[in-house]
Amino acid sequence: MPKAIWTLASLTDSQQEVLTETEQALGEHYLLAYEPPESPADSESVPPVPGLRPADLSDSEVERVVGLESLLDAVVVAYGAGSR
Repeated sequence: MPKAIWTLASLTDSQQEVLTETEQALGEHYLLAYEPPESPADSESVPPVPGLRPADLSDSEVERVVGLESLLDAVVVAYGAGSR
């Protein structure tokens, strides 16, 4: 069975603005929004981005990202600069 391919979400200008506002509120983190896979059971984890690592978020920051996912109907991943 083929694995799902992750693609960046197609966001409207207002959705991009909300994503950018959330990114700025989180500080030194980058947010990328991906289209939800058609079949989550067949998907692999979101691919790594060279030069970025998954961000260490507080509980409240995770809640904010989860809320953003619902608003955008996308999978939002927070990355931090640098390597672990």
